[in-house]
Amino acid sequence: MDQAKVDLKAAKELLRDSVRALKDAIKAKRAENKAEKENTNGNDQDEDNDAATNTGTATQ
Repeated sequence: MDQAKVDLKAAKELLRDSVRALKDAIKAKRAENKAEKENTNGNDQDEDNDAATNTGTATQ
């Protein structure tokens, strides 16, 4: 019984570490994608925002 508790505790710690590593990898990938998007579509994004603003004001 005691060995099972030890094994369960070790498995929980391993799972927590894996989840943390996965979350860190996701954050890093999101930051990379955001930086890439800003570098390649900086001007296009501004035009899209202007079009959305103009559409919103035209319906008022």
